[in-house]
Amino acid sequence: MATVKVNSRSPYYLVSSGAEGSAVENASLNITGPETGVTNSDITLTAVPNNFTPVSYAWTGGAIAGSSSAELTFTETSDGTVEYGVTATDSAGNEYTATKTVSWSANAQYTATLTVDNQITGPSQGYTIGGDLNNATQTGETGDSYSFETTLSLNSGYTADVSLAISPSQPITGTFASINVTETTTLIIDYQLISHR
Repeated sequence: MATVKVNSRSPYYLVSSGAEGSAVENASLNITGPETGVTNSDITLTAVPNNFTPVSYAWTGGAIAGSSSAELTFTETSDGTVEYGVTATDSAGNEYTATKTVSWSANAQYTATLTVDNQITGPSQGYTIGGDLNNATQTGETGDSYSFETTLSLNSGYTADVSLAISPSQPITGTFASINVTETTTLIIDYQLISHR
């Protein structure tokens, strides 16, 4: 709670209640922009606040380390993977952070994206999906390989009428050609319930 005198001549004070500097509920920060970049060619990354208003930004990583704008257009001069980070601070001093990894190369890069199609019936608390999940991505150049592996297991204390299964067999592997690719893993088991032992 804060108490502030209206002005030096007034006998009245303003009193505000509530926690000073308390974090905003459901506030978050994201970075939008590409996951690949061509060295010596510009890309743009943007810090996007959700449910709060930043008063400052501080970036880390690569060529933008130390920058303080919400949106940055820049390039890197060498190949490699760079993790960029940003911290946004609101007027109460709360800090929100986000990171984004960008793969830089002088050559064209492509993205492999995994789709996980969950066809399991029964309560979700009875099983756990692990490894590479829906919308996982990998990047590479022509001739580079990629691999996705999703796992599926029953949680402790549960049994299934039929064994859990994944199709196709894991891992899913491939080699980049000259286009983006999408791979699909299907959790194909169809049973009536997962019962508690």
